[in-house]
Amino acid sequence: MILNLNDELNTAYSLKEMYRKFNSECTFEAAGEELEKIIACFANCGIKEYEEFTSLLINWKQEIINSFIHSDKQFCIQQLRSK
Repeated sequence: MILNLNDELNTAYSLKEMYRKFNSECTFEAAGEELEKIIACFANCGIKEYEEFTSLLINWKQEIINSFIHSDKQFCIQQLRSK
């Protein structure tokens, strides 16, 4: 696979996938702790291109966490409608 040719590319892809999974699967209750882990991973990866994104995550942390409130409610509504 092409990712195996370059460690930095592999790391960048893995971090992107981690954040994508966080957005699609995390709950409001777990979002704060999970986002802290993600921020730490991005901050410590050493990839210059991710520095601005890391700042964005830090600056918008509470808003990102709050975005899961709607997701949890929407999930519950969908579950009730499917019964």
